[in-house]
Amino acid sequence: YDPASCLANPHLTGSSSLTLGPVVSGGTICYDGLSITGSGSLTLKPGVYVINGSFTETGSGSISGTGVTIYFPGPSGSFSMTGSGSMDLTAPTSGTNNGILFEQDPSDTTAMKMTGSGSANLQGIVDAPGAALDMTGSGSGTMYTDLIVSSIDQTGSGTIKSYSDVNSSSPLSTSTLVE
Repeated sequence: YDPASCLANPHLTGSSSLTLGPVVSGGTICYDGLSITGSGSLTLKPGVYVINGSFTETGSGSISGTGVTIYFPGPSGSFSMTGSGSMDLTAPTSGTNNGILFEQDPSDTTAMKMTGSGSANLQGIVDAPGAALDMTGSGSGTMYTDLIVSSIDQTGSGTIKSYSDVNSSSPLSTSTLVE
């Protein structure tokens, strides 16, 4: 991706609805950040979203999308869901990005946070080997995910299950805890 070609940071406020994504289904699009602070709904079309900055949700709105990969190229990209909204995202189940829902550059140590009181229904791999994952919210939901992170703080009320339960062609077929 070319950072100069990134689109401005879409900022969803209020109760409006917004659909974002590549022109061609499954293509790639780049944004200089993405933020949601209202009660509206954000729908992500299938494709790869390069977020050159931060992706934040602090409102009570909803985020949904199927066939979505969200990539943070670094050096300080970040994902933070601290609001009371809901997130329902599913990774692609075939092709180059099969199973990858969130990917953060390995040299980026910025923590990924899901500390809100909303619900998260995620299906896909979180690949952020240099980053901690903070899942300490009071939200609910089921995450079919495999985590590749430097550390995890999980004290929330959600459920984590293996991603291979919902995608038999997942590039990760067994879970292993490495300390």
